Amino acid sequence: MKIGLFFGTFDPIHLGHTQIAQAVFNMNIVDKIWFIVTPESPFKKNKIIASKTDRIAMVSLALQSHSNFSPSSIEFDLPPPYYTAKTLRHITRKHSSDQFILIMGSDNYSNIHSWNEAEYILKNFQICVYDRDGYKYNNTITPLQPKGRYIDVSSSYIRTHIECKSTERWLNQKVSIYIKQHCLYSQHIEF
Repeated sequence: MKIGLFFGTFDPIHLGHTQIAQAVFNMNIVDKIWFIVTPESPFKKNKIIASKTDRIAMVSLALQSHSNFSPSSIEFDLPPPYYTAKTLRHITRKHSSDQFILIMGSDNYSNIHSWNEAEYILKNFQICVYDRDGYKYNNTITPLQPKGRYIDVSSSYIRTHIECKSTERWLNQKVSIYIKQHCLYSQHIEF
């Protein structure tokens, strides 16, 4: 089976994430997509606001209507630091009969050579890159690219503007309700 791996802190997951995954799925290069919820990104140390339990819960809610997408807490069982290469080695040992394709934004792909064991990743995995405004990549390996434009919003923007009702347009309704019910990202969210 061909499985797309979409890594992220998903703090919170938003409609842009699921829109990108759907575009990759529509390319017919993967049979399923796993959303790998990272406990803590090596590039975003001490910046996660919601707990890993809340983030996996939000990802689960956001993917309920997508039968080929699954939340994954596989990194929760691995010791830090949470390097993509380390997780990929673990996944390929555990699921040796499957083929994995990484899904990442051009912001991450543009600096992939600075990642831990970057050459292992580039040599052993196909990569599907979606455009992020302001980021171009100059790597020697040309990645797969899903077609279309995506909702241009970041999780950090949503977190800092959560009190504005306009952020709800970028969130799955169940995720938006979860955020309000659990008072995530703000102490002043009204019901």
